[in-house]
Amino acid sequence: IYYMIYNEVGRVIVKLNPILDVSVIIRHESTSFSFLDKNNYWVDEQLKGLVTAPNSNIITFSTENQPYCDLHGFNQDYYRSIKPKMYEVCVFGGTFDNLHLGHKFILSVMALVASRQLQVWISDSDALLANKKNKLFLESYKIREYRVRSFLEKLGVLSILETHPLLDAYGPTLTHDYDSLVVSTETLKGGYKVNEEREKLGKKPMNLLIVDVITPANEADKMSSTVIRGYFFSKTKDNEDIANFLHLELNELFISMGVDPLEHFVLMQDLKLKFCEVWRSYHGLLHIYSLLSKLKETEDKNNLRIKVAIWFHDVIYLPWRPDNEEKSIEYFEEFCKKSSPKTLSEEDQRLVKFYIQRTKVHFNRDFNEIPSQYWNEINLFLDLDLSLIHI
Repeated sequence: IYYMIYNEVGRVIVKLNPILDVSVIIRHESTSFSFLDKNNYWVDEQLKGLVTAPNSNIITFSTENQPYCDLHGFNQDYYRSIKPKMYEVCVFGGTFDNLHLGHKFILSVMALVASRQLQVWISDSDALLANKKNKLFLESYKIREYRVRSFLEKLGVLSILETHPLLDAYGPTLTHDYDSLVVSTETLKGGYKVNEEREKLGKKPMNLLIVDVITPANEADKMSSTVIRGYFFSKTKDNEDIANFLHLELNELFISMGVDPLEHFVLMQDLKLKFCEVWRSYHGLLHIYSLLSKLKETEDKNNLRIKVAIWFHDVIYLPWRPDNEEKSIEYFEEFCKKSSPKTLSEEDQRLVKFYIQRTKVHFNRDFNEIPSQYWNEINLFLDLDLSLIHI
């Protein structure tokens, strides 16, 4: 029961309601729009996590014609339910960095209301991105477009979707006519400005569909890309030199491996995000930084296998699980399938997996399973991994 309620001026109110009984999450049979696929599987794990966690929140919507509102302090008669496919062409512009639930709710509104065409314009110019905080952790245009398209594909609207680079604040809104311009609370002033400029040009103002997320937390806890990038930056102790070093090292590593250019930046970002998980303390970005820094002081500073092992040996880390090394190896295997590294042979991959496995038993230096020519190499890798542990 996913209710999206808006009033006569087109304001969408998205209400987060605490809910524990997830059995009420159902498809609305009168529309093809759904967060469940035809087999009743969740189409997006992040949305699933939102409603299955204890004391979780859920956004609800209704496609009924009857007014419905459970927003405390609001007059129910002032709201009416949003209708599926109510606009032919719907357009929205934004940065879409580190695609999060707020983005997904806005995209979901668009998927529901657009009937013929859904246009998403994604910021891709210095003029729009120059003042973003923690720019080092800003995803590339390609990654942001990929995540937007992947999410909307799950909602079944890829056939009407268009994505474009947004090079200035107005994009196509002054030269093209659309039924609806979707804006968030933060970009509402921009929506008004667009219509002011359109009126100056003698064009009809566009309908503004305003998505407003009402959160129970304070402003500091609001979901935003800026907050997420700030969190990533904090994982390097707010040290720009360390953050820049890691970014460049990982980029150079992927180039050295000959990773498929189509997968390069997406896989690179996913790997970085793994090391920013909230439960990591020792096994995070600073650990990777320390190992790479110490490797540079050795004769093997350019050893590709050791560098790969450093980045992947802790990629899966759950403190309560005994099989992190095995799961890290599985992640590495899947990575190789997706990226098709041209300079990392099957023998190299086998050695990297052996190195990762041996971090489970650092002090067992019996390496008879691999050729003796690699023993010094794995000894160095294990010594590096132990170098920051005081024993």
